[in-house]
Amino acid sequence: MMKAISFLIILSLLSSDPCYAQQEQTIAEDSNSIHYQARFVKTEIPEVNQLVDFYQTMAKKSLFQRDKWVIGVNNQITVKEGDMPKIVTRRYAQKYTVYRNGDSIDSRSERSGFISKNSNRKETRTYQYLLLDGRVYDYQRRDDAKDMPKIVVASKDLTRRVINSAGSDALALAGYMQGDQKPLAEILAEESSVLHMLPSTQMINGFPTYVLEATTPYGHYTVWMDPNCGYSPRRVIVERGPKDLYDGKPVSTPPPPPPPGYTRKPQPTREHVRFTMEISKIKEIDGGFMATEGSTTLNTDFSSGSKEEIHGVCEFTLIDLNPDFNKIPDAFVLGVPDVTQVIDLDFPEGKFKWKNGKMVPLVAQPIPLLDKLLPELKDIKIDLSAVGTNNKMILVCFFDMNQRPSRNCLLQLSTRAREFKAKDVVVVAIQASKVDEDKLNDWVKKNNIPFLIGMVQGNEEKIRFAWGVRSLPWLILTDKKHIVRAEGFGIDTLEEKLKEISSP
Repeated sequence: MMKAISFLIILSLLSSDPCYAQQEQTIAEDSNSIHYQARFVKTEIPEVNQLVDFYQTMAKKSLFQRDKWVIGVNNQITVKEGDMPKIVTRRYAQKYTVYRNGDSIDSRSERSGFISKNSNRKETRTYQYLLLDGRVYDYQRRDDAKDMPKIVVASKDLTRRVINSAGSDALALAGYMQGDQKPLAEILAEESSVLHMLPSTQMINGFPTYVLEATTPYGHYTVWMDPNCGYSPRRVIVERGPKDLYDGKPVSTPPPPPPPGYTRKPQPTREHVRFTMEISKIKEIDGGFMATEGSTTLNTDFSSGSKEEIHGVCEFTLIDLNPDFNKIPDAFVLGVPDVTQVIDLDFPEGKFKWKNGKMVPLVAQPIPLLDKLLPELKDIKIDLSAVGTNNKMILVCFFDMNQRPSRNCLLQLSTRAREFKAKDVVVVAIQASKVDEDKLNDWVKKNNIPFLIGMVQGNEEKIRFAWGVRSLPWLILTDKKHIVRAEGFGIDTLEEKLKEISSP
């Protein structure tokens, strides 16, 4: 009788799993035991390309393909490195809360454990990673050290920033394997040179699956897909050799040097990487199947002969696909105290602090650009390749369409457009403050401005500081090698500057 009751409880739990609802359940009973067997509903076995298509269709409903959500993640990680008998083990736990609202991402996490491999000292660190208005703010605090904030420029690939913010194990559950910059579904559909399915199904943790193998530039993938959960993976194994791509580079690529201001011991070069993911729970959420619990193992062999194993257990504690951010007032707000020192990795010579929710320069005046290479225009959204600048001088005009002196300056430059072209001078005009883009375009069109026009996209003060702009309008002139030879001069002296710089 007790066995029968226990069976009914187990059967109830299994039947409540949406991935079992589409399976036949066969029960065999004799005098000694009760057996439960799950098997495929009798359907036609798909071709290998159909299998990939089914998975890709499901993956389009996955978490990171959506523009608005809140997730909570618990992650337990164990790191083993070295060789016998000198194997060092570190363990730590990390909790994430991540908000996404379109192009804005806010990731908060707390990590605690034995962080240092040479010490038994336990410490706690809290992190906040914020992508807002095209910039990434990366801020961390330690319970035993001073604040160590830094600011870097955001990548153009928003998806990559999203998946990084949620942690490597969480992104694996969501379809991005460790070391991949594309989702698994896309790699299987578009990057496979060899793709085939094993002739028989296999049971993974009690779930029947189809087994797919793929050879790609990123390594060899074996994927066990559950047809009753939208063909979601139940297990994935990725084997990478020295020439296979890992984070966009061959596995055997030597590690990069540390960023400015950071010190660390030389890192060994990888030779072989094996990544394994096991999914223990999949839920149907808002029309799609999402993995919510699982474990990962990353085994790395190094050229030095040493080895590393990283094992993680990950669980999504919250998935909210329809959040009301009005009820989360601190979402997308960086928790950096005023007067905190800020390091800008794109502008290391500058000195900044955090004040009133943004970074401001510590020095009163910008650093001049004279005799320096003209900065890149990545924060301006101007593509110089459209006009070609090789062996040509460049004249940059920072202006504000809402200020009369700036408008007059740009109109005067426009009257000399043919002269500039004849003298191999490329003119670039930059709206120095954020305005309505349609209004800017209308003004440019109405006044027949013939130059490349851009507008600052990130922190206005930081960009103007980096370009040495002290007032508007502000002119900068380079030689044909794009070294700044004059800045901050008036338009009435432009002809004189052109002659000075162009003369041998």
